[in-house]
Amino acid sequence: FTVQKASISLTVVTSVKIFTDYWRVSKAGLQMDYTYDGKADTMDLDITPRFGYSNEQQDLQCGDGYSVCAPKTLSWSCYDQQFKKVNISDIAAGKATAVLHIPDFQFQPFRQGQPIRMSFGSNWDCEPLIPISIWTGVLISLGLAAIVWWALSMVGAVYSPSKFDDPKGPALMITQTE
Repeated sequence: FTVQKASISLTVVTSVKIFTDYWRVSKAGLQMDYTYDGKADTMDLDITPRFGYSNEQQDLQCGDGYSVCAPKTLSWSCYDQQFKKVNISDIAAGKATAVLHIPDFQFQPFRQGQPIRMSFGSNWDCEPLIPISIWTGVLISLGLAAIVWWALSMVGAVYSPSKFDDPKGPALMITQTE
């Protein structure tokens, strides 16, 4: 597999409907001329990342595997950025596809007419600071700890029967007969 020529196009939207202070890559494309087993061919792929957990505006997710987006003053950075075809159900067996892999990717759009900065702003990393697996473990542990605390407080609230424990009254006598 040899690539002769490749062209990457990114379309950036600087105002997302719900998150007006964010920018995001709304469309990404990869066009390339390649040779495979001595046969020359071209490929035109839509490698736009998934919008979020769903395609609803409120589900925008700026993270690895989802949208490339960040607050307007920040740059996007990712240790292992991959752009690939999202809908793989239409790729037939034996048909070629490609994945655009960019290690140490950093990207920040700028507005036309503004002076171009020669350095990136602070970065918005594609990996979350605290991943979902850690949050899940912490929340489940807190839930179980709350249940155990509640159970121990219920056991501690059980009083022994004190109906017959009057020291001024007559002693309780139980006769035994055979």
